[in-house]
Amino acid sequence: MGNPRRAMRLRSFGYGAGHACFITFCTAHRRAILSSIREDHVVLSDLGALVQSCWEALPLHHDGVVIDLHVVMPDHVHAIVMIAEKSPAVLPYVVAMFKAGVTRRARVQGFWGTEPLWQRGFHERGARDPRQLRRFQEYILANPYRWHG
Repeated sequence: MGNPRRAMRLRSFGYGAGHACFITFCTAHRRAILSSIREDHVVLSDLGALVQSCWEALPLHHDGVVIDLHVVMPDHVHAIVMIAEKSPAVLPYVVAMFKAGVTRRARVQGFWGTEPLWQRGFHERGARDPRQLRRFQEYILANPYRWHG
């Protein structure tokens, strides 16, 4: 069966109840296939452009989902997502459907083969207050400047 997965969620935090969440998900084996960083700017690959367009379309597919800042790095994506209190959407389902949809479209468009595109799961941190949300936003904006891939 393998190692049991540890929950990375805060038990007392209301994920999906009108709060902002900072999330990170990575490519399988941390392959640098989504973009490159040139002079501190993100240059998307065709696959990275697909990831970005699918991410920006999330609110069209999930009622009550609002996206904030995001960045498609070479081997991972950082994003801030908010789910309205009355929304039927839940974050793990939204991320799973996003990753499956990108993988399916990437295969149809010939950008990707049969091996897994994404690492399993994702990392999330809830923004407890506006100051923490601002720190998450600053982290996303600065991420290309810190890249040392």
